[in-house]
This record gives sequence, C-alpha cells and structure tokens, in this order.
Amino acid sequence: MISVIMPLYNNEKYVIEAIQSVINQTYKDWELIIINDASTDNSKEIVQRFLHKQLDSRIKFIDLENNKGVSFTRNLGIKEAKGEYISFLDSDDLWDKEFLKLSYLKLKENYKFVYTNFYYGYVTTNS
Repeated sequence: MISVIMPLYNNEKYVIEAIQSVINQTYKDWELIIINDASTDNSKEIVQRFLHKQLDSRIKFIDLENNKGVSFTRNLGIKEAKGEYISFLDSDDLWDKEFLKLSYLKLKENYKFVYTNFYYGYVTTNS
C-alpha cells in the first residue's frame, strides 16, 4: 500500500481535483490522508461534502483546530500512515493517473526514492 499524505490549508479552489487525481489512479492499493490545517476558507466543508458523497474507505480526513504548519501536518500524516510507502501530494497539485503505478514499479526495482518532473500550469479535469 502507498500512503498519500495531503496537507490542506485554504485551498478550496483546487482540493477536490487533487483528491480526484488520487481516486483516479490506475494503481488502487493506496490510502489518502488529508490533514486540514485549520483552514479559514471553505476547504474543510468542501472536502467533507465531497467525502460524504464519495464514501471511499481509503480516504481519512483529519481536522486540526489550530494551524500547525505544513511540516507538522506532513509529519502527522506519516504517523497515521499504514502503507509500506509514503507519497506527498499538495492540495493544489494533480497527479497523472499512472503516477502511483509507475512510482511503485520503480520502488519495487529497489529504488529507495522516487521523484518526478512536473508540468507548470493548471489543467482542469472538468469538461
């Protein structure tokens, strides 16, 4: 299993698409841990509504009462992780649907760490 850790702070505009990019992965053995770092916008409510509709047991939502910062939220996600591997996804980023599969294959080849290039700019998944 791959544990995906997603810190969330005031990102109501992109967070659902970031979550959807995990759900859409061709590699399905993952868990997603979303840590809301006391967002002051509607991020929390948007994610909770989405998760209520989605009902995916692989997704865990942690809601912090006080803002702790991205390092704290990532470390908390690591503590909560149950997977053999850890991957980080920011709440305003998207993954290609093959990202986890290709990363997993490299790790199984005995690589210790996988990193990738990125596309700069925003591509929406909505039609």
